[in-house]
Amino acid sequence: MPTLNAQTLLALPYEQMVEVIRRWTRKNIADTQCWNFWARDDQAEPPEDWRIWLVMAGRGYGKTRMGAEWVSKAGQIAHWVGGSWRFVVPHEGMRVWNKSTRRHSWFIAGQWTTAPSIPNPTGGATVDSEARAALVAILIYFRSIGILAT
Repeated sequence: MPTLNAQTLLALPYEQMVEVIRRWTRKNIADTQCWNFWARDDQAEPPEDWRIWLVMAGRGYGKTRMGAEWVSKAGQIAHWVGGSWRFVVPHEGMRVWNKSTRRHSWFIAGQWTTAPSIPNPTGGATVDSEARAALVAILIYFRSIGILAT
């Protein structure tokens, strides 16, 4: 069955629509407060990776609302689940995989951070001190993300 939203609900025969609403849980009722419930199927963001999403439509289509719904989620993590976008407010220690950088990011002290680039030791007369500096940088980083105790 397609994702239940206002469009699919209103397409049902009246008696069937009433029966669906009677069986709603608190979660179903809460979902009606979200844009995903009221948006028409053709107003959903594309699920693919995209940098620009162009909406060419006439008056009354809902372009302003579509943009406002997306912009109001600034600072949240967006992911495509079950035919619609879901948003998650990051919490302390949350880890995500960033497909564009191919690196993990952690939410620490109210901001996103990624693992620092730790230089590889280079040859020459200072090999021991460079190796030591690289290892210290690794240990500092592991402590900062909670892998090692401080």
